[in-house]
Amino acid sequence: MGIFLNESDLPSAELLHFYKVFEDTALGVTVLMVPFTILVMVFTSNSVINAYRLLLINELSWSLLLDIMAALIGAVSLYPLPCYYGVNVTSALSHTQQLTYFVVGIGVCVMKDFAIFYQLEYILVKSLAMDSKIRTFFLMTPKSGLVLTHVGIILSILGTGLGRLIYYLPDQEEQKRSLTSLDPFVGKLYEVHPDIICFADRTHLIKATLVGFIALSATPFIGIAFLIIMYNSMRKNNWSTHTYRLQKMLFRSLVFQLIAFSIFMYLPCMMLMSALLFQLRDGPTITVICFCFVLMHTPIDCFMILYFIKPYRSVVANLLKVLQTYGDTTMQYTTHRLSPLSQYLFQRKSNMDISRASTTQVQHF
Repeated sequence: MGIFLNESDLPSAELLHFYKVFEDTALGVTVLMVPFTILVMVFTSNSVINAYRLLLINELSWSLLLDIMAALIGAVSLYPLPCYYGVNVTSALSHTQQLTYFVVGIGVCVMKDFAIFYQLEYILVKSLAMDSKIRTFFLMTPKSGLVLTHVGIILSILGTGLGRLIYYLPDQEEQKRSLTSLDPFVGKLYEVHPDIICFADRTHLIKATLVGFIALSATPFIGIAFLIIMYNSMRKNNWSTHTYRLQKMLFRSLVFQLIAFSIFMYLPCMMLMSALLFQLRDGPTITVICFCFVLMHTPIDCFMILYFIKPYRSVVANLLKVLQTYGDTTMQYTTHRLSPLSQYLFQRKSNMDISRASTTQVQHF
């Protein structure tokens, strides 16, 4: 029985094994899905959505980088302590290297959020009337000026957020001495996992995480407000049929992307922050489950993009038809090259399968 943690609070060996296998599998799927989705977008010739395509590629690139970094850590938290250890390759790094890796990972996560926000901004501006002040500002401002403005906003928020995080990073050896002196069970954990990293001091936990928690809490309200404005603008404006269908398609795609983001990114991250700030029981087990959800977001996001944006869906459908035709041709060629006896047996088996299927249908009828 420990002061901060009990052995029962930690994830079981079976759960940790599942966690590591799931991380590796999810990362493998992501590494396949993201390049495939980007290639489909790059080789789809559609001048209307080329600008939006760049925003999607930007978001998927940050998502892939974030998933790789998260999977290489395999983090298991020690909540309510603001500490974690890894079950993957980064556990072999020094404390300084792991802290640097952690800060960079938080920065990549913020960049992914910005990438999704700029998709919202793009569709919002396109949905506004041509004479609206916001759209006029975006049309009149040179592209270089818009890029510099966005880069400035990103750097300001990154500098503020990461600067605050770095400022409150504690001395790891001092944390180890303090925690092990207060809780012998934590000392045992340090013996088993010497790579434990603490990203905040217990006494400064609220100061270090409150700003991030407030920003995270405000995210859904900002997203919902943007979607309502977009929807109302599309209904009020008298666009041509082609323009309206295009905006409706991108709006629908964005809505489903945001639903996936909410389920697989926002809610798990809120749960992670809540488990830390409100010292929920079984915090380590909760965080393992949350990280599993986070690693599922990018493949599902790729699916949403490929399915709900019609030009990309058409390319994938045509590709599947080509693969199916190639498979049928290969089977016919293989059958033709078989010996007469093998052809007879193959044909007999096919006839039996057809007969069995027909009998089943008659019985069912």
